Amino acid sequence: MKKMGLNISLLFLVATIQNVSFANLKYDPNDLDQFNKTNQCIGCDLSNSTLSGNHSKAILQKSNLTSSVIFNTFSQSDFSYVNGSHGSWSSTNFSYTNFSNATLNATKFTSADLEFSDFSNAVVISADFSQADLYGAKITSDQLATAASVCNAILPDGSKGQCP
Repeated sequence: MKKMGLNISLLFLVATIQNVSFANLKYDPNDLDQFNKTNQCIGCDLSNSTLSGNHSKAILQKSNLTSSVIFNTFSQSDFSYVNGSHGSWSSTNFSYTNFSNATLNATKFTSADLEFSDFSNAVVISADFSQADLYGAKITSDQLATAASVCNAILPDGSKGQCP
């Protein structure tokens, strides 16, 4: 009987630790509501959220967008200083968007429109720019060299990205 009580206590402890560990891995519903109502949310927690629709000129400076899914239109938006690592932002219109000083490690930009976007001082290690349109974007060759792929992307100078 004592052993069964110990097993139940151990199971309860493990369940509690898991709940605490994963408690901060989801977005704040109030932040998501604010963004959807105002098209801006500075310093918000939108991690693991899905943002879609026409959000041209959105302001998301300094927000946590880790593991988020973003699609449709976010042209002329401000994503400066965001953490968007591990995001899935493929096939989205980000033309003229400010990504300066953002952390975008392993973010998927596959087939995204990134024309004339600003990636100054952004970290794009292992980001996927396959088939993305980066024409006129402010992103260095050193930054692109850290990306997972630029296969068939239109690069800032209009040339086509090499495939492995």
